[in-house]
Formats: sequence, structure tokens, C-alpha cells
Amino acid sequence: MATYDELAADLARGIADGSWAPGDVVPSARQLADDRGISSATAGRALRELSHAGIIAGAPRRRARVTSDGAARAWGWLRGTAALRLAGSDDPLLVRLLELADAPVVRLPGTGSAAGLQALWADEADSASLHLRTPDGRYNAPFVASLLADRRPALVHLWRRDQGIAVAAGRARDIGGLGDLVDLRVALRPPGTGTRNLLEQLAREQGIDPATFDGPTLTSHLDVAVAIATGTADAGITVRSAAHLLDLAFLTLTSEPFELAIAADQLPRLDPILASAASDRFRELADRLGYDLTNTGQTRILAN
Repeated sequence: MATYDELAADLARGIADGSWAPGDVVPSARQLADDRGISSATAGRALRELSHAGIIAGAPRRRARVTSDGAARAWGWLRGTAALRLAGSDDPLLVRLLELADAPVVRLPGTGSAAGLQALWADEADSASLHLRTPDGRYNAPFVASLLADRRPALVHLWRRDQGIAVAAGRARDIGGLGDLVDLRVALRPPGTGTRNLLEQLAREQGIDPATFDGPTLTSHLDVAVAIATGTADAGITVRSAAHLLDLAFLTLTSEPFELAIAADQLPRLDPILASAASDRFRELADRLGYDLTNTGQTRILAN
């Protein structure tokens, strides 16, 4: 028969791996007792442990639900340390980096740089990955310094990456720039993402109304590449690595910094991630996918 701490750990693992999402109702003590063949007292104590850890929460006489940051709290509770709650922008290389890093990291729901900044501002995230461009061509710092001015924010450089137009290899000669996409099905990233922001800025600079681009809106760079490879879209704005992974042709529009925003007093929490980024295995992968790691780990404390 399971003890209360074994049951609590089992439930926490389910929350940490996403079996229960934020807002999902967790089983009651009576239901757990029936399902697991344990006493209601044991099940109740396990639920109280998770409640005390902030993994679940519930009002009197209401079923407990997974908290908004329950997965991150569950990871931290299981490992005896707080997991880094990471929000923000999508990048294929970031996914691989987090797989290699010896650190508990939970990617929070929500898509894009703007959503990451919002999560940081609301204290729902510890760090956010960003590539937000201002109309005059600066990246990240103006947004972070303004929105998080009271927290001594820092920016940690991860890499530079190319953003551009991806098309099927056989259509490469037909595409010379954004103007050639106007009558095509263009795979788009959602509003608020750095890539959508970049597309709209570059289009306006060239006298093109961004509203003329039409096609499916997709949640990740790999989704954009898959849409092109399967014929769901004719072209898309994405990163070089996504195009490379699916053997698409790629026309570079710009090179941009991809950075992590974080409060300066939290910088040591990024050490395991940056250690993995410095490994030979990771650097070989990044080079193969077309990333520039020249200044990886370079940190700027932004003035208030």
C-alpha cells in the first residue's frame, strides 16, 4: 500500500509532465482512496502536501485544481529545488539546449516574445526568451528595460540566428523578397511573436501592407516548416534551422540576437543552461543548424 509521500510524488510527476494541465481538477481524496486502494486519510495527506507546495489549490468544499505554475512547482518539489519557469519565444535550438541542460526547467504555455515579457512582468515566469525588434532596429533591451525597470533586469545572449523566407527547394528561384509572397499562402506566426513583429516591420519598410499576407497561423517554427514541406503553405517566415531540418530553401531577411531576460539576482539559475551551451556537443549542433554562438553567455545589466 502506498504511503502518503509516495502518492504525493506520483501525483506531482503527473503534473510536472503535463498529464494534468493548469486549471485541471485533480482527483478527490475519496476517489484516490478508491482508485489506489489506500485510506482516505493517506490520500488527503498527500493532497495537503501538494497544496502546501502550491502545486494544487482549492477553495473550501471545492475540488482542487492544478495551479497556473503547478508544473514548475511540481518539478521543484520533486527535485528539492525550484524549477526555472521559462516563457517566451520558440526556437528549435532552445528545445535541444534545454534537453541537454542539467537543470529543472519548465516551459510555460503561451507563444512568443510579447507573451514572455508579460509573464515576467506578472511574476508568472522567472525568465523569458526574446527577439523583439524596435522600428529603429534595436532588439530586446528597450522593451525589457522599460517593462521591468523596478527589477534590475538583465539580458543574457544565447546566439544569433537568421530569420527569412522558407520555400520548397524547387520554388527557390521564384522568391527574391517579401514582395513575391503577396499572392502566396504564407505560413504566419501568431501576433505578439517576434517573428510576426519582424515580418510586419520589414513589410512596412518596403511599402507592403502586412495584411496582404494570408495563410495559416502556426505556433512554432517547425510547424511553419512542416506546413511548407507538406504543401499546406507555399512559403513562410521562419528561422534557418527549421528550414534546414526539412530541406527547404531559405532566403535570409535578417540576422538577430536571441536572448534570455531575467532579474539580475536570478542570473545564477541560468548557469547550468549556459554550461550546456558551451559543450562541444551543443556547439557542433548549433554550427550544423546555422547558429552563431560567438557571444553566448554575454550578460548585460540594464540601467533603470
